Amino acid sequence: METINTCSICKNDIDIQTNPKTGIEIWAEGHNAEPVNSGRCCSDCNLSVVIPARLSLAGKKLKNTNITIEEDDSEAWEAQLMLEKQRTAIPNATFKTHNDTNIEVNGTCLQGHVNAYYPDLFEKFGAPKTHGDGYKTDAEWDLEFEDGTVGTIYNWKNGFNYCGTAGTSVEYITEWNVGGRTTKIVDKIRTVLSKELRK
Repeated sequence: METINTCSICKNDIDIQTNPKTGIEIWAEGHNAEPVNSGRCCSDCNLSVVIPARLSLAGKKLKNTNITIEEDDSEAWEAQLMLEKQRTAIPNATFKTHNDTNIEVNGTCLQGHVNAYYPDLFEKFGAPKTHGDGYKTDAEWDLEFEDGTVGTIYNWKNGFNYCGTAGTSVEYITEWNVGGRTTKIVDKIRTVLSKELRK
């Protein structure tokens, strides 16, 4: 079988998945890029392009777009989804994310948990920092609220990065860790998730 080395969406090299404990390569063929195209894609494009596309087909509209795309219109999918991947987060009067600016999260630690689906986190906070830390996390969002409260949302030791093929794909993770410097970050994030703050 021929190895696929190039992402069919961004045209960059497809990342190699390794077992974080042994360093042994376990997968180098990327992710299924459907419905964007019939090829394979890198982990970055899987998280920020393909998963949102699948959610859109399932009735979740892509954030920041009023465009309706026919399922078989591959050129329109390519254009719209690349726009979605490259966008910066919508400015928000209540909080900023890593998509808006660099947020200093050094010194944060676990403060609690939130229950949420990946699509809801994507919708509220934009695209995550893909690959997480490449070891114990797979997706992470950095946040800073107007009052200076800083926090992170991330999965922990349950995804593909840490567990290899036995891990859970981010779209199926429902309990997320919340990091911060004070427990009030947990309530702030729960408030964001409980109502539509981003327009």
